[in-house]
Amino acid sequence: MLPDTILEDRSRDVSQLLGRADVRAAGEHILATDDKTLADQIDLTEIPAPPFGEDARGRRMAELLGAAGLSNVEQDSVGNVVALRPGAEDREPLVLSAHLDTVFPAGTDVTVHADGDLFRAPGVSDDGRGLAALVTVARALSQADITTRTPILFAATVGEEGSGDLRGVRHLFESGGAAADAAGFISLDGAGMKYVVTRALGARRFRVVLSGQGGHSWINYGAPNPIHALGRAIGALASWPPPTDPALSLTVARWGGGTSVNAIPAEAWAELDFRSESIGHLDVGEERLRAVLDRSV
Repeated sequence: MLPDTILEDRSRDVSQLLGRADVRAAGEHILATDDKTLADQIDLTEIPAPPFGEDARGRRMAELLGAAGLSNVEQDSVGNVVALRPGAEDREPLVLSAHLDTVFPAGTDVTVHADGDLFRAPGVSDDGRGLAALVTVARALSQADITTRTPILFAATVGEEGSGDLRGVRHLFESGGAAADAAGFISLDGAGMKYVVTRALGARRFRVVLSGQGGHSWINYGAPNPIHALGRAIGALASWPPPTDPALSLTVARWGGGTSVNAIPAEAWAELDFRSESIGHLDVGEERLRAVLDRSV
């Protein structure tokens, strides 16, 4: 929690900023063009963007950002759509971001259906609304002719969901990336307007693969079975009380193995996800996972 004096100072700064004529004009433009934002949201949502299949939506996003007044829109080597809006000072940018991909697989019907004032479709809020808002902010800044002190890097990123593993954002922040030394990062994501999240949530993901010799279920009975070993490990993890304050979550999300009901599998695998606000607790989770696997095999 920030000290009260810092909160008061920041609140005063925000009030002064909102009182500027150009900022008021930008806000009024956003409100006046809400129908356009909704149209962009529907447009983008209805372009399929499953994990690792964001290219078509990315091309459309590049067109919209260009039409919103950004002059140097490009797609980087991993598919992120980025555009740097210069600021008054030559310094590292603030990143304003939304993600292109949805959690839904290829072939999902992404047609938007209106139900009164409610619009339904896979990904319409996560992150169709964020993408549309990104375009609207760019349009409002251009319309109000605002020059921010800090440059703004508009970024529509790939690979946010599932096995994408944040590959788009990782690319931005890697050494030499467009946001390697960013001044800050704001993500426009999810539904609702009640909360602004200001703390980071760390995640570590693991794919565990256990291998054996395999064999026939009768002739080779007694040979090591990778699925048995993996089951023991997952059972031990499920009964383990993880750290709290802050919490550490563990999800065994996917698993599989074997090729036939009458054969001892030669391989078993599982994908796991740890999450916490504490790096130390993530370390504890990883240590526990490795120890359990060592005992199970």
